[in-house]
Amino acid sequence: MPCLTVKNCCGYIDLETSGIMMGVLDVFFRIYFTYTILNTDQRDIFFQLRGTREKTYVTVPPEFLAFLNCICIVLSITFLLGILAGRPKFMIPGIIQSFFSIIVAILFSINASFYLFSYTNGPKIITFILYLCVTAFFFYLLIIQYSLYKSMKAMLKGQAKSNTHAV
Repeated sequence: MPCLTVKNCCGYIDLETSGIMMGVLDVFFRIYFTYTILNTDQRDIFFQLRGTREKTYVTVPPEFLAFLNCICIVLSITFLLGILAGRPKFMIPGIIQSFFSIIVAILFSINASFYLFSYTNGPKIITFILYLCVTAFFFYLLIIQYSLYKSMKAMLKGQAKSNTHAV
């Protein structure tokens, strides 16, 4: 089943260059977020049930969030190594991480849509639109990563065929 692929990122940036930029930026942002999570005093995330004014608090240990970020750092580094070493199979964990980022963004968009008109202080349409834009951006980044993976895989197949014909 064919999937959507692109030849360039943003119309003119090479896929390999954009993949390296995405990987490096992801590692730096994940390190920053891990540092921020471990140095914050807020331990509660609150959810407001639809149609009520009561807040439900869920305690999430910052250490757990930092651990998840460390896993994502490792996945981003393997994605980078896959690009730099020319090994597309190393890129698969980073692509899977991007897929789960899209799932989380979709869940946040659905959550925002439930509360869109339930507050008495007016609609929260801007939050909903922001989540939709973030979801679309993550989807575009996933398409770029997958396109890079497919192009590197095709290039390796082409090299393997030319090596077998040369013998």
